[in-house]
Amino acid sequence: GYMAGGWLLNEFSGPMQALDFFLIWGGILGAAPVFLPLLPRQETPPPSRPESEADGEAETASALRLLKTLFFFCFAFTFFLYGVDYLFNTVALQSLSDENRLAAFYGRVAFFSLLGVLLFQALMAGPLSKILSVDRSMLVLCIALFAGIALLAWHPTLATAAFAEGLLLYFLDSKAVGLLQPVGNLFPERIRGRARVLLDGFAPPSGDLVLLLVATALAATVGAFRLAYVLVVGSLAFLIFPWVFRRRYLDYLLDCLNSSDPTLVLNAVQALGEPDKKSAAPALIQLLESSGDLLLRRNLILSLGRMRSEAALPRLIAQFSQPHEALQLAVVEALGYFRNYPALFALYELMKSQDNVSFQVRMSATRLMTGIVGRKMMPLLRDALAEDNPRIQANALESLALLRRQEIVPLVLPYLNSEHRRLRANAAIALYPFRAHREAARKTIAELFRSTDPLTRFAGIYAIGELRLAEYAADLAGLLGSSEPRQRRAVLTALAKLGVAEHVRGFSRGLAEEDDVAAAESLQALARFPPPSRWRVFEEVSRMEAPARRRILARLDLSPFDFSQERSLLVNREELMFLPKR
Repeated sequence: GYMAGGWLLNEFSGPMQALDFFLIWGGILGAAPVFLPLLPRQETPPPSRPESEADGEAETASALRLLKTLFFFCFAFTFFLYGVDYLFNTVALQSLSDENRLAAFYGRVAFFSLLGVLLFQALMAGPLSKILSVDRSMLVLCIALFAGIALLAWHPTLATAAFAEGLLLYFLDSKAVGLLQPVGNLFPERIRGRARVLLDGFAPPSGDLVLLLVATALAATVGAFRLAYVLVVGSLAFLIFPWVFRRRYLDYLLDCLNSSDPTLVLNAVQALGEPDKKSAAPALIQLLESSGDLLLRRNLILSLGRMRSEAALPRLIAQFSQPHEALQLAVVEALGYFRNYPALFALYELMKSQDNVSFQVRMSATRLMTGIVGRKMMPLLRDALAEDNPRIQANALESLALLRRQEIVPLVLPYLNSEHRRLRANAAIALYPFRAHREAARKTIAELFRSTDPLTRFAGIYAIGELRLAEYAADLAGLLGSSEPRQRRAVLTALAKLGVAEHVRGFSRGLAEEDDVAAAESLQALARFPPPSRWRVFEEVSRMEAPARRRILARLDLSPFDFSQERSLLVNREELMFLPKR
C-alpha cells in the first residue's frame, strides 16, 4: 500500500494538482473498510491456568520493569523518528519550492525506501535473524539511528535527507516493530492489555508531543534546523539503552523460568536460545534435570544447543540415555549447533549404536554429520553401503545425495538397478543433479511411478516429491481419488512439496485428521519438507478454525521432530501485538 501510494504520487504529481490527487487517493483508502468483513475474526484464546498469588506478584513486578524499559524505548524512538521526518520536510521545503516537484520527491523517497525494505526482508532478514539476537538487533538499530541522524546534521542536503528519512521512517521503523512483537508476546496475559495501552497508546503520542514542544521552542528562537543537534546528542546517549535493555530482558526471562504458567516458561526457554545468553545455561540445565514435561525438556535441549553452551554439552549428550525418541532427535539437532569434536564424536557413536536409539535417530545423525563435514563422510557412508540391511543402505544413499559431488556417482550408480524399491528411488534422487545421469534417473523414477505394486509406486511418488518434478503434477492429482488412504497421503505430500496452493491446503487439513496414526505419518513427512513448502503448510494451518489448530498443536507437542518455530506461529496467532500502525 505504501509503495503503491509513493509510485502514484510520483507518477501523477505533474499532470494532476496535488489536492485532486490526494482527494482521489483518499477516496481509494476510504473504500478499504468495505473489505473488513472479509478478514478472519479474532477468536478468544482459552483461559490460562490459575497461578498462585505470590508467583503472580513476582512475575508482574519483573514484567513491569521490562515494560517500563520498552515504554522508554517507544517514547524515545518516536521522538527521533519524527524528529528526522521534521528535518526532512525542512530541508525539502527549503530546496524545492515548486509544489509538484516537492510531491514527486516525496513519492520517490517513499517508493525506493520501501523497495529497499522489501528487498532486505526477502534476501537478508532471514540469515541475519540466525546471527543477531534480540539484544544485538537492538544495538544495531540504535547505531543505525545515530548514524542516520548524524549524517543529516553534518551535511543537510536533499540526498542525505532522503537517506535518513528512508533509513529511519521506513527501515528502522519496521525493524523496531519486529523487535517489539516477540518481546511483547512474553508478557503474562494479565498485564498484556496494559502493555498494549502503554506501548501503543501512550508512548508514541508522548514522543510526538515532546518533539512538537522542542521543535516549536527551537523554531521560535534559534531556528528550525537546530533540532538536528538535539537529535544527534540524544541519539548518541541512546546508544546506552541496549545494555540497559539486555540486563532487564535477561533478568525477566530468568524470572519466567520459575513461573507457574507453563506457556510462559516455554516461551522464555525458547527466547533464551540465543548465542549471547550463555549465562542462562545453568538455569536451563537445572530445569532440564528437574522437569518431567517432555515438551519442555525438548525445548530446553534445543535452546541449550542454540546458545552453544560448552558447559551444557556433556548434559546434552547424556540425554541419549533417555528412552524417548523425541528427546534423542532434539539432542541430535542441538549437537549440530556446536560443530566441535565432542559433538561430532557423539554423533559418530550414535550412528554406530544399536542400543536404545531408533533407526530414525541414527538416520538423522547420519544426515546431520554429512551436512557438517561434507565429503569427509565418504568413508563412513561407503561402509554403510556395505551393510546387509537395506534401511542402512537407503540411509547412506540419502546422505550421499546431500553431497552433490562427482565422487558419489560410482558408489550410487549400481543401486539404480537394485531389486529394492527404496534403494532405486534414493539412487535416482542422488544421481538426478548430474546431467550425464539425469535421464537414467528420470527413467527409474518413471518405472517406479508406473508400477502396479503399491509399495513400489510409493517409492516413485516419494522421489517425485523430493526432486519436486512439476511434470508429474497432473498425474499425481489424478491419483487423489484413490480409495487407499495411505496412497492419498503420499500423493498429497508430493503435491504439497511441489508448492501447489490447492494441495498444500489439502495436506494441511490432513494434519488435523481424527486418525492419529495418519496425522503422525504426515508430520513425519512434513519434517522433511523444504523450508518454503513447510512454511506454506503452516500458513494454511494458521488460517484454520481454532479446534483444528489446537489439535495440530497437540500433535506437534507429541511429535519427535522439531517444530518449535512453527509452533510459535500457531500459539501466537491470536496474541500478535505491536503491529505497524504508521
